Amino acid sequence: MLNLFLVNHQSKSLCSKMHLVQLNTAEYVPIFGVLILYIVFQSRSSNNSTTSLSKAASIGVTISRVGYLAGVLISRSLNPVKFVSVIGNYTFFLLLIIAAITQN
Repeated sequence: MLNLFLVNHQSKSLCSKMHLVQLNTAEYVPIFGVLILYIVFQSRSSNNSTTSLSKAASIGVTISRVGYLAGVLISRSLNPVKFVSVIGNYTFFLLLIIAAITQN
């Protein structure tokens, strides 16, 4: 993950940037999707609504992924958008795990 911060995107083509985003997304999105689906199906099977924590974590992780895309594609150097979105990925991933564990 550290190499994503150290790579200078100024000399990279749009295709290279898209490839970088696709590789990074392929790492995280499957587990995010599994956790979100688990939370939704668990709440529906027990006839409960999803908790506000699970809703916030699901929305937050989606916004973080879009933020990472914007940070890599728009920027020509290191920027706070990409940094905040990476921190958001880990934070909302932790919140999704907590929401999945505490889901009744």
